[in-house]
Amino acid sequence: RPARPAGPLQIEEVKAEKAVIKWDTPKDTGGSEIEGYIIEKQDLETGRWVPAGEVGPHDRKFTVEPLTPKKKYNFRVKAKNKEGESEALTSDKPVLAKNPYDEPAKPGKPEITDYDNTMVDLKWSAPSSDGGAPITNYVVEMKDKLSNDWKEVLKVDGNKTEGKVTGLQENASVQFRVKAINKAGPSEPSSETPLHIVKHRNLKPYIDRTNLNNVVLKVGRSHKFEVDIRGEPPPKVTWSFGEDVKLSNNEFIKIDNRDYHSDIYLNKLTRKQSGKYIITAVNASGKDSVSVDVTVL
Repeated sequence: RPARPAGPLQIEEVKAEKAVIKWDTPKDTGGSEIEGYIIEKQDLETGRWVPAGEVGPHDRKFTVEPLTPKKKYNFRVKAKNKEGESEALTSDKPVLAKNPYDEPAKPGKPEITDYDNTMVDLKWSAPSSDGGAPITNYVVEMKDKLSNDWKEVLKVDGNKTEGKVTGLQENASVQFRVKAINKAGPSEPSSETPLHIVKHRNLKPYIDRTNLNNVVLKVGRSHKFEVDIRGEPPPKVTWSFGEDVKLSNNEFIKIDNRDYHSDIYLNKLTRKQSGKYIITAVNASGKDSVSVDVTVL
């Protein structure tokens, strides 16, 4: 039988799913020509040696595959001739089946830089590490408030750290996060944005006229107007009596303003409260105003 192949057993390249090994011919062929080499691999978790392949007598190199990523392996090579197999030349130490690069670190938390009722513009910072391989893409994922599932909504080139997500549903509450991708795979996701309501960023105020009908009331009665208002940012709302008298809360009037809504409660009306009540909504995009007549008999 031949002597074992001359060493050391060199591991020229290791990746997640394969390794390239190299050896030299035995110093003693045992008096008979070498017919080939037998290569085996050992997963350290199982401890078992299993066949990885065979090559001819003139080959000194072999690609061992497939390997299971992130497992440790030993390798060995035997020479064979017609008398049988040699002792094995074994690798000096186990190798970890992994690429010479890793997934990137996670990108910075995305920031919403602009939005309207169908889209958002996002920007984020690149990861602190690219994992040893260039970032090829960023993937933006979105989650609806009512769902636990993140879904991909945008993919941009790795040299860009911003993007526009379009086709959003108005009034939906959504969050965004970003992953960086290199040839090892995707990073962990970034931190997510705070909950964002899909809406206009700049929208001229509009006062809903539905509940603003003229009324005729008897002395001593009360009445409430409930008014919805649109606009972005949320408009500032004021009430006035006629053109000149700005109204505020007192024993006869109660005004309750909140975002996108205003109530005015007229309590124990007297005849001198007959007149024109005007609601005005103002924001940076414009102004809207509506009057309603209250007649007290």
